[in-house]
Amino acid sequence: RMLLVENGKEAPAPLHQFDFFSEQEEMSLSEKLRRKGFDLSFPWMVVAPGAGSEAKRWRIEGFCQVLDRLLSASSGFVAAVGDASEKFLGAKLAEINSSRIVNLAGEISLRELAALVTRSRLVLTNDSAVMHLGHELHRPVAALFGPTDPERYGREGKIWRIVREPSLAQIASEKVFEVCSELLNP
Repeated sequence: RMLLVENGKEAPAPLHQFDFFSEQEEMSLSEKLRRKGFDLSFPWMVVAPGAGSEAKRWRIEGFCQVLDRLLSASSGFVAAVGDASEKFLGAKLAEINSSRIVNLAGEISLRELAALVTRSRLVLTNDSAVMHLGHELHRPVAALFGPTDPERYGREGKIWRIVREPSLAQIASEKVFEVCSELLNP
């Protein structure tokens, strides 16, 4: 095992290390963004409006309301992410402001997504793989939960917030906006 240096002393490397992305994947992501008129060096928010099942998806109108307010209140850009079947959700978000929101759903690999999340100021997501990726990469995450148990699947902490109601339909856009604003302006 490789050794790390902490405070001038050698220490064993953590047992669970994972390379989330390589320089090549970061370059590939950068090229995809450049072709769409965006730059990886911009301050990014990552938004994942999809989820593994419909029961875990907050309404797209709620995401749109929150993003509209976030873009009015702060600088930066938004990357809508998800798999190919969720491209329509990313397109709906991009309609808000196509000069500041890029739809990458179905267009980037998981490792390219990790490169993007690593650079993000905020990850706004349903209970999904993107939520877990944000946690593993130590990024601020606002996670939306309805019927699933955040105690089992979610995480909380200094840079983590969970917004939960018994039904996702009951989650208020205002509450999500407040949580996102809090994470963007600690």
